[in-house]
Amino acid sequence: YILLGLYLISIISDVWITTSPRLPDRSELENINILNKAIDLCPRDPYLRNTKGEMSFKIGFNNVDFPKIREAIDCFDEAIDLDPNYPEAWYNKGLALKALGKSDVADAAFYRSKDLGYKG
Repeated sequence: YILLGLYLISIISDVWITTSPRLPDRSELENINILNKAIDLCPRDPYLRNTKGEMSFKIGFNNVDFPKIREAIDCFDEAIDLDPNYPEAWYNKGLALKALGKSDVADAAFYRSKDLGYKG
């Protein structure tokens, strides 16, 4: 199951990082559904939850969809619950909180990510 989950996320991540936030011929919501299947297979993987959060945040930010941004924060929180020392999840949470105008809480997340070694 782990290998299948990693395979699914590698498909999403490769296209996500190298080209655009969309897989060919798939909507953003379909991409999240694929990622949900990977999470079902590997429920304790914080990377998958952080990636889902990144996707949700990009959809929410690009479409000014505040519920989607809140969903992204939930995903980052799930990743942090699974691995409290995951700097990217803390940083991404800060970005999402900042987008909602919650600067004080966002700054705390940014500081935590820096404390954990985030250099992005």
